[in-house]
Amino acid sequence: MQSEDTYDNMYDEQVTWKFRKVLHVFELDDTPFETGKELYARFLHVKKNNTADTVVQKYYPESE
Repeated sequence: MQSEDTYDNMYDEQVTWKFRKVLHVFELDDTPFETGKELYARFLHVKKNNTADTVVQKYYPESE
């Protein structure tokens, strides 16, 4: 599964969001939650020349 989206942020800079791989899966209990509520996220700030595979290997070595 892969997805990509590009948009302009509030500073008029172009941002590209890329989904590359599922790294974690967590079981949810029966507690209801609101639509749009964020369950989990991790943002990594890396240099543009880093590939997705390099980033995954560095921050999630157990995923290989």
